[in-house]
Amino acid sequence: MIGVLIFPDFQLLDAAGPISAFEIAARFADGAPAIRTLAVTPGPVRSSSGIEVVARGLKAASAITTLIVAGGEGVRQAAICE
Repeated sequence: MIGVLIFPDFQLLDAAGPISAFEIAARFADGAPAIRTLAVTPGPVRSSSGIEVVARGLKAASAITTLIVAGGEGVRQAAICE
């Protein structure tokens, strides 16, 4: 599974860009891995532009083979999260 970790005030492009790239690659690959958005608190997560993305919790994440961490204005606060 490919996990994209998001947090409040993440940069939408930092999540959507990699998700789209893996989605297009999956069209040409057999057995492509699932792509999931993840967050410390599951549910809608507001980006810095105000767009919300629904994320699964970290505990629900199965074997992650690739983890992408979005950037954005909220990254400093997210970095100190236990």
